[in-house]
Amino acid sequence: MSADFSIQLNGRIAGIEAISTEEARALYKRGVRFSIFSPESGEFVLSRPYKLAHNLDRGTLTVIQ
Repeated sequence: MSADFSIQLNGRIAGIEAISTEEARALYKRGVRFSIFSPESGEFVLSRPYKLAHNLDRGTLTVIQ
């Protein structure tokens, strides 16, 4: 099963380290897997393999796993 989810960057640097706790929770609910998922400490590490797709025109970052 494949999971993907897009987030709005709103001027942030495009990278997975840019995600907020709310965005990480939304990714998790959509089926994206994490090797570390700690909303309390704000630490999130995606399980590999995954791909990131940046859409510069729309200002989005899509996680594909």
